[in-house]
Amino acid sequence: MKKLFGILASMLAAVLLLPGAVSAAGNEAKIGDTEYVTLIAAVNAAEDGDTITLIKDVALAAFPVTIKKSLTIDLGGFTVSRSNYSFDVYDELTLKNGTVQLNYSTAATSRAAIWLREDAKLTVAEDVTVQAIENNEPGWAIGLYSDVDGATLIFNGTIKGEGGITVNGRVTTNNTIQINNGAKIETAGSAFYQAGNATTTIGA
Repeated sequence: MKKLFGILASMLAAVLLLPGAVSAAGNEAKIGDTEYVTLIAAVNAAEDGDTITLIKDVALAAFPVTIKKSLTIDLGGFTVSRSNYSFDVYDELTLKNGTVQLNYSTAATSRAAIWLREDAKLTVAEDVTVQAIENNEPGWAIGLYSDVDGATLIFNGTIKGEGGITVNGRVTTNNTIQINNGAKIETAGSAFYQAGNATTTIGA
């Protein structure tokens, strides 16, 4: 009997050592079969062209997710949220299958769930909702920050909450916003506020 228990214990240990064989309950994201404790750690480990998949809801605290490589993030039906911006996008990012949410906070100064920076390109798939939950405060789902220069937003999903899409008033460079047929903007405040420069197409 002791010998049998020893064999079973050895087999269990071998399985536990297999990469990706057991999912740790606290892990937030994975690339292929490799899991990461946080979404930010997965982004840091990713290479250009990788797809990161969420495996639980992600509540960001001190820092947003900064994108400086070409990535796809499959939200996996989960939600990424923060009381300030969740994503700071400098490169190419495609978001699929889930929700990005700006939570209400009186301390937040950059009130958008996602900011596009420099020459970023953001594609939001039809199965993604971006929402700014605010309490009579200006809050936006997606914004083009003051430093954009040739940025592109291709939007196919749904926007809910306080405000929709905003272009910072200091933006003087040429940028592109394409809101495709089937996209929905359902906001309590302004659906679109374009104080800065962008070529906007609705219903492409």
